[in-house]
Formats: sequence, structure tokens, C-alpha cells
Amino acid sequence: MDTERLNQTDAELGDGGKAGYRHRQHTLKTSVVPGAIFAFIALIAALIDPWAAISPLALGVVLFVRGALWSRMRTEVTRTHVHATFSPVGPSRTIDRSRIISAERARNPWWSSLGGPVLIRSKAAGLRGWGYEVWGLDAVEVVYTDDGGAKKMIRIGTDDAAGFEAAINA
Repeated sequence: MDTERLNQTDAELGDGGKAGYRHRQHTLKTSVVPGAIFAFIALIAALIDPWAAISPLALGVVLFVRGALWSRMRTEVTRTHVHATFSPVGPSRTIDRSRIISAERARNPWWSSLGGPVLIRSKAAGLRGWGYEVWGLDAVEVVYTDDGGAKKMIRIGTDDAAGFEAAINA
């Protein structure tokens, strides 16, 4: 895991201002390792009975692909936007900082810590929204308004919750 406080222009980020915070997270714990374990179980099952290997092999492949898609996440805070992107081809979210109502550290439920986008309910804000998580339970909950003025919430998981929260609230 690495955190960089950058002095580069947001032209590289497509934003036109100054980049204030960039953080990358990467883990293989979420799905790649369990996928490999299920594939190994399928191999052993295939030695006993070839038909017994189908279910663990299918589950292993699904978990491996899921882990490959959602095992890396980049968060960036610029002068004008907050970005959260799953790499290499996962979903991303960009929030205009002028629409942010609040950004506070939060703790995710255990079931959301397996990586990927999940639906989360915020008791504090009374809202439902997406949680973007690679691994772990620490996150920053961002409450913002959409184009129609409705309140929305996204919870972005990070292993640097204090730094990410400070960058958003700066």
C-alpha cells in the first residue's frame, strides 16, 4: 500500500487543478487467494471423481476473476473532485467536491470487507449507498448531493482513512 501526496497537475488526472492526495491499495486476500484454494480443492476432487470437481472449480474461477478485477483501488482528491476507481477495469466514481456535504470516517460491516462494490446502509446519515472496498473495515463515508439536489452516500474503503478524510475536508 502506498500513499503519495502529489505536486502534479490534475491535467494528468483530467481535472485541471492541483492533485492533493493519491492513494493506491492492492491486495490478493479478497478473492484471488480463495479462488486458488477452491481450484486446488477441485484438483484434488478431480483425482477422486471428475464430476465432483465441477462446483469447486467453477467457484474458484469466479472468485479468481472477481479478485483480479477488484483487488486494486485508487483514490484521489483534487481541488475539484474526489475519485475512487477499481483497477484495471472495475467501476469508478467521481464526486464534485462542491457537492460534498460531509466526509467522515466510518467502519464497514464485516460482510462488506471482501472487496468490490457493495450496497451499504449508513445509520448515521440515514442513507443507502455504494461501498467501494478492497480489503478491511475502515472507510470514509461521503454524503453529497446529486444533480437533482437529492442526498446520496458513498463509502470508500481505505487503509488510510485519516489521511483520506483530511484530504477531502481540506
